[in-house]
Amino acid sequence: MKLLKLVIVDDEPILLQGLVKTYNWNEMGFEVAGQAQSGEQAIEVIKKVKPHVVLTDIRMKQVSGLMVMEEIQKTELDPVFIVLSA
Repeated sequence: MKLLKLVIVDDEPILLQGLVKTYNWNEMGFEVAGQAQSGEQAIEVIKKVKPHVVLTDIRMKQVSGLMVMEEIQKTELDPVFIVLSA
């Protein structure tokens, strides 16, 4: 079975690592292909990795999850975005 590429984005390092390590992503059909600790970094990682799914925090300093989605919509990429809010 081919795994879907997943990028996880959160500006809180402990939450980011928790999301990456707590779940058995492979068992659920995903490969964690990238992670980012800011909206700016997320845009770069998404453009490079070309994931199928992006799991992102909505509230981040400078560039929010919504701004990341807007920026990626300007490209040829079309990942599914899942937005987290605490």
